[in-house]
Amino acid sequence: MTQRELLAWIAYYEVEPWGESRADLRTAIVAATVHNMLRGRGTPARQVADFLAHRPSRKDATPAHIAGLRAALAGLAKPKGA
Repeated sequence: MTQRELLAWIAYYEVEPWGESRADLRTAIVAATVHNMLRGRGTPARQVADFLAHRPSRKDATPAHIAGLRAALAGLAKPKGA
């Protein structure tokens, strides 16, 4: 896969994500909807984020993760035949 192809897939994922994280989001939407329909009077509504198993944040990007990503991306940038 070329660097251009990789960047195209990354851009596509930003618009149309796939995989388990997307499935988790759909499930959280359903859970929040059902909870909010059945909640008692005076009970506050819950947000979709309340039902996500893991909420990724910038805190998850440890120096070790960042170093690994940089190393992987540096390997992709090598010219063909090198």
